[in-house]
Amino acid sequence: MQSKSGELLLPKKLTAMAIKSRLKQEIQDRYQVDICDPCYFPEAVKKWKALMNTIVAAGRYETTHHAEVKPATMLAIYQLLGAVVKALKARGTPEYKDLLDKIPVDLQGKQNRVMQWGAMLVIMMFEVRRGQEGIEYLTIDNFQVFEDDVYEFKYIRKVYAEPEKNNQMGSNTGCHGVIPDIQFTNDFNPFVLFYDYLGLLPAAPNKDGKRYLFPSSRRPSAKFDPHNPDHRMYDINSKSKLVFQLSWFLCAK
Repeated sequence: MQSKSGELLLPKKLTAMAIKSRLKQEIQDRYQVDICDPCYFPEAVKKWKALMNTIVAAGRYETTHHAEVKPATMLAIYQLLGAVVKALKARGTPEYKDLLDKIPVDLQGKQNRVMQWGAMLVIMMFEVRRGQEGIEYLTIDNFQVFEDDVYEFKYIRKVYAEPEKNNQMGSNTGCHGVIPDIQFTNDFNPFVLFYDYLGLLPAAPNKDGKRYLFPSSRRPSAKFDPHNPDHRMYDINSKSKLVFQLSWFLCAK
């Protein structure tokens, strides 16, 4: 592995173990040989142990994670997202002004962006994604609503096996999370937010025949009034640069 400056770096211990496991499985599937068998490959086993000792001695054993988002911050985000969902539904009605007043002034003209950030947050949380990688290539058709008649439970699940860094042939959609129809607070239901967001996206496909899940959100202008329910809130032919601004979103609240 190399740093940005080109300096050679040892991999983290968990990364090295994951690579070893993947290589072992691939070779075993192709050639029916276990490269980790100490009887057949004693030198390789010794070298692996030496590498592990070197990694630990170099301090590459621990992984430093970002700090958890504070509960008060998450609650504020839920309240904001719930307020935006209610306001967008009420556009064109007498109740709209009162609901709009519950949204911070600096975000009242950016409700489409907040809604998009909320949809991204929902996917990251409930689909248990590894960061934002590949999220800009998702389309509306990649997601489907499911209803469980026995438990009277609704959820949205990705039905597209998108390629991943560790699985270039596509991920197993059954191994990912789902977006549940659960009321987390009086303000926030991830299913409602995501479903309503899908309803705000352009119905027509872009010039390539795709309907991206995260197209660019339109900016207020003479041609776009974010408070007008008849105005389209997202571009058709412009894929979001994404620029996933969740970090700003979390810090700003």
